[in-house]
Amino acid sequence: MMDRKQGDPERRDIKQRFKFHPGSGITGPKHAEVRSAHLVLALWVLDNVPASRERSLALTALQESMMWSNAAIAIHTEEEPRRARLFRDEA
Repeated sequence: MMDRKQGDPERRDIKQRFKFHPGSGITGPKHAEVRSAHLVLALWVLDNVPASRERSLALTALQESMMWSNAAIAIHTEEEPRRARLFRDEA
């Protein structure tokens, strides 16, 4: 196995993906919006698609989509907008 240095971009990416990302004032509303949008579509599928294996798979896929969407928000959303941070650092 190759020895990796601390500054390795792949290592930083893995650490970012596997750490705990608590909700915040920025990410919380985004997570709620993702859940709400997926719920609307899931209920539509439940009401309009015949009960079947395919419907179950569609609902599972929506659940997976919600999970990955929220993971992307948690992992890749900056806690403080870049513009605000730049102005704070100049002070």
